[in-house]
Amino acid sequence: MNVFLVMAAMSTAALATTKSLMASESSATVPGITLSSRVPVVGKEIEFRLDAGDIAGHDAEFTITGGGANLLNVKVSACDGKFTAGWIPAETGFYTASFASANLGKVSLEFPVVWRDMYFIAWPPLHRDDVSKYRYLSQYIILHGRPGSGYGEEDMAAWKSAGSKVLSYVYLPRGKVDMSRSEDEVVDELVAKWSAPLKKGFDGIFIDEFGMYPKAESLAVFDRAGKALVKLRQENPDMFIFPANAGALLPEQAMVYNESGSVALLETYPTCYTKSFASHSIKAYIDRNVEVSRNTDLVYYDTRPQHSALILLGFNGLTSFLEESAAPELEELVRYIKKTGPEMPGIGFYNSGSVKQYIVDSRQMETADRLCHDYYIKPVVDLRDILFSGYTPVAGKPVDVLLEVHNLGGMDAKRVRVRLYAKKVGADDKVRIGETVIEKIGCGHKDLQKLDKNKDYEYQTINGNVYAVYDKINRVFLARTTVKFTWAPKEKGYYSIIAEVEPSTQYTVLDGVLEKHIGVR
Repeated sequence: MNVFLVMAAMSTAALATTKSLMASESSATVPGITLSSRVPVVGKEIEFRLDAGDIAGHDAEFTITGGGANLLNVKVSACDGKFTAGWIPAETGFYTASFASANLGKVSLEFPVVWRDMYFIAWPPLHRDDVSKYRYLSQYIILHGRPGSGYGEEDMAAWKSAGSKVLSYVYLPRGKVDMSRSEDEVVDELVAKWSAPLKKGFDGIFIDEFGMYPKAESLAVFDRAGKALVKLRQENPDMFIFPANAGALLPEQAMVYNESGSVALLETYPTCYTKSFASHSIKAYIDRNVEVSRNTDLVYYDTRPQHSALILLGFNGLTSFLEESAAPELEELVRYIKKTGPEMPGIGFYNSGSVKQYIVDSRQMETADRLCHDYYIKPVVDLRDILFSGYTPVAGKPVDVLLEVHNLGGMDAKRVRVRLYAKKVGADDKVRIGETVIEKIGCGHKDLQKLDKNKDYEYQTINGNVYAVYDKINRVFLARTTVKFTWAPKEKGYYSIIAEVEPSTQYTVLDGVLEKHIGVR
């Protein structure tokens, strides 16, 4: 199976980032800043490099700005035709890095910082000249075997220099595994094959056809391949392992991926379900894969590196990709995956066969970059539920209405304005109950500990929520908050309670309008 695999994430600001990279890196006369990581993460050092040519003996001022503040200002000296500087971000957000010198002027680059490792890949591999155009699609580059298929050692060096990780394409040949040999022999052979690319300079492997089919021989092959995967990780703790799981994910497979520290790529074919079979069960299929991943602890809202699962959207033989509805359909599925499996740190799209040339069309690449940026890098605000302190309110008496708001994106959501309305059934107009601005909805989780050791428990407030904290560590999720409104219905009857999020360029809105019904006595 040849795949077009994309995992991306971007926002309006990140589009500006990409354009900045294009302007600086595609020109031979204008130097550009490159980062050591395509997707920087909080708490991990980023190296910034400016290839400036003949600058021996020169100094430059390096600055980091973000949120209207100057976060770093240091002087750096030229070395081997480069200016380099390092920085460890403490918070998520969009930042600007700049090198300024008398002979070069000022060169700047805007970049995002997210709260955990994310995974974005493109297949077929991008040409090295396109790395600056598709910042996130070039986080990982997959090549067949050694650097080849039209690519050479200089391409690998160029990708790595731009902060990309280069993976070797390998596959699990079910029909070619000699099961008559001992288990140790099969495991050792697979480990030797899959670890060989590391000696050639690859950062890891993409394993195609790593699925399990409902046949006895397939189960036997996967059993040995899974043991090889675990041994591979034991011998190579830092390598990237991306098994492409064909077919529905089984708990046995998830446990193998979990134990081997792999990022499982769950192949999903919208075409088969919604086009070829005239069926519309693709969302149910996604639901099942998400639930298996979640119930086996393969996906978890945590920061564990190289330990997760991603949904890959496959469009094999999708002739309708040329139709006008293709991009909206694609975005609808991305939105559904984000809503259903927000723990998954990435998204994928891939293709093969006769329509491959259309998939790698620049319009599709730009769409993929935008979707990944909008739904994985940026904050993603989502209204989750409306609750009531009493579900049988009485006219003339106040009742608390609780609005649950989540942030499913890669960075903190700030200054989120929400409004709440009531509309009596049969009335023409809705009446505003209240409006508030949520200053911040965070990312990930935090372990709370008691501040006063002499108390059995104490209350602490995080994101507007009050938690009881005991002796043991109490984990709370920062990516959600609850907003309370007070409503005093004047008349009895049935009402629609409507919550709305005000749109903003600073975050993506998933479900921005939520409605719930309640009867008043």
